[in-house]
Amino acid sequence: YQRRVRGRRNSKTALMFTISLAFVIFSGSMFQLQSNSLKDNLEVGLGSDVLLWALNNDIPLDEAKMRDFLNKDMQRGKNSFVLNYAFVTYSLSSESSIDGTYISNLAGFPSLKMQLYGVDRTYVKSSYNEFCVVSQVDDSLSYQTNGCKDSIRSLYDDAGNARLPQEKNGIIVPPYVLSRHPDDIFPEMFETRSANETYHNYIDVVVSEALRYTSSIDVHTPLYLEIHVRPARFITSTIRYLAKTRAMVSKIPGFFFSSYRQTAPLSPVLISMNSYHKLYSDIQQDFFWQNPTIRETPRKQRLVVKLRNPDSEEQKDFIINGLKNFVTSDTILVFDIIDIVNSASVAINILMLLFDIVATISISLCFFGLWLSFDANVRENAWEYGVLRAIGLSTFEVLRVYVYEALAVILTSVYLATFIGVIIAVTLTLQFNLFAEMPFVFAFPYLLFFFTVALSITVAIVGSYIPCRNMNRLTISSSLKGHSI
Repeated sequence: YQRRVRGRRNSKTALMFTISLAFVIFSGSMFQLQSNSLKDNLEVGLGSDVLLWALNNDIPLDEAKMRDFLNKDMQRGKNSFVLNYAFVTYSLSSESSIDGTYISNLAGFPSLKMQLYGVDRTYVKSSYNEFCVVSQVDDSLSYQTNGCKDSIRSLYDDAGNARLPQEKNGIIVPPYVLSRHPDDIFPEMFETRSANETYHNYIDVVVSEALRYTSSIDVHTPLYLEIHVRPARFITSTIRYLAKTRAMVSKIPGFFFSSYRQTAPLSPVLISMNSYHKLYSDIQQDFFWQNPTIRETPRKQRLVVKLRNPDSEEQKDFIINGLKNFVTSDTILVFDIIDIVNSASVAINILMLLFDIVATISISLCFFGLWLSFDANVRENAWEYGVLRAIGLSTFEVLRVYVYEALAVILTSVYLATFIGVIIAVTLTLQFNLFAEMPFVFAFPYLLFFFTVALSITVAIVGSYIPCRNMNRLTISSSLKGHSI
């Protein structure tokens, strides 16, 4: 009967400890995941250590002065504060004369509205490139590796060199056919580019992975780029380009890329500054030839700056204050991402404090239960203790029997709890990352885990040693009679 009672007690003890330790592992991982995701999402959304963003389309960044300031700092080599920087243009659709930019396969269906941006060649190196996720690239071209395959730099290094599978023997230009009424009063509304120019001077683009199934495209599929232009009131025309996909990406810091097809409409399309300037110039010359507005460089909406030592407040403040000298409007926002992340750490610390309080309560109750269980195993089995002594076991050997029993319960529970906690934590982490599309990082609460295991083993040993020491004061006959101290 006493053996059955002790067996049930050990089972309940093991179950209690397994649940408590599994909770510590699972909840510790999830709280750490939420804390890290808050920081990571800020970095992915804003892009780099320092961000300047012009909200007003009519007041762009002062590119020339900012470039001069940053280049002077970078000329100091390893002593510079700036590691890299890059500019990003406004979306081409933000121009008052452009109604929208659309991309599709050559069949023209579905034609989805996109946001077309020009980016500097150093954008990936200037951003938090550890979050860059490139799902497919054109393997016929070479790419530098800057945290990922640098598809944006490739827009410059191999501009115009992409060849589709059907172009292995050279680019084939089909005949250009245009029909319209000979008395049309708006001849300038029709495209004047030749077919040869269209196929040889195509546009290299980086597009979202979401377009793969939405528009049935990949890096080997030619694209149909349409720009809807409004040259006059109530008049809309279209200029068309051939585009080739340099890479399909699921995530680039500073832009909202995703692999989910629901995000395909209005997703970003990235091109080189040269291509952006070409598109804008073609629109002005083809549709506004009487009074074209030709800019030497595209207007810049954003500037991202990667610092050499982001932990240095002095260096960071020098660069930010230097750039603020060229900010002439309240509509240009300056983001100190490092400071924003540090401010968010207050919320992170509150989350971790909440977890630590709950975990401490759980572990404390668990240790009291362990102590009472192991103490009862000895005190309520005095007869068994007397039998073991009577058959010739020394007091130290009897102590080892009870300690080994307690350790068997603890270690079995540790193995089960670790397995259960890790499986649940990994499953929920993968589920969370399924929507956030962040790199998989499993945060195991090593410090709390090893502290809990070490303390539980100590409780098992001490909780068995103290009652055994007290039982040693009894004679064997008293133990056989069931007496205990």
